[in-house]
Amino acid sequence: MKKLKNGLALLALVSLFVSCKQEKKNYNVEGYLSKDAQEQELVQIRPYISKLEYGVNYNNRFSDTNKTFFDEQQKIYKFNFEQYYINNDSVHYFLIWKVAPSLYAKKIAIGGKYKKDANGKIYAFQEIFNTPKMKLDELKEKSYSLFDYMVENGNVDKFFGDYELVEFPDGRCLYDTTGHKWILTQNPRWDDHRVGL
Repeated sequence: MKKLKNGLALLALVSLFVSCKQEKKNYNVEGYLSKDAQEQELVQIRPYISKLEYGVNYNNRFSDTNKTFFDEQQKIYKFNFEQYYINNDSVHYFLIWKVAPSLYAKKIAIGGKYKKDANGKIYAFQEIFNTPKMKLDELKEKSYSLFDYMVENGNVDKFFGDYELVEFPDGRCLYDTTGHKWILTQNPRWDDHRVGL
């Protein structure tokens, strides 16, 4: 009887281990998007995440007439997908790196999520976090962990105020899900600005 109990306990432990291994999510971008699809996705995303200047603003950033501007932004900042995941509710989670001005090779990570309509057009776009600029090894370690946490929890609230990990949102800079932009506010309650996907 004791051997049977030990055997059942071992079987349960092995089953738990195997199920945990199976639940490990695959964030490999190529598992979701081909190279061409990644570029097409970035074409849609760049107006949301690029610095707006030279007459491109929040009112006209999605106009086809500004395509050249965002192509130039791509050349400067070299936006690229680092990780990607689509959950069972068809929410697309992304981790994008971009070049940051620095004497040394540094980049910033941008994490967020969106949905797509039947025509493949992005909607309900939301940036969830931006990291400070970091050297690439440090950025990989920290941004990959943040991405995993974001996928599991839908946010990175736990790291609010940890400026070595998340530059914003913070108590002053919040993401406005209606205007799809970061805004300065005196309101320390930033939960209200998140969109429920």
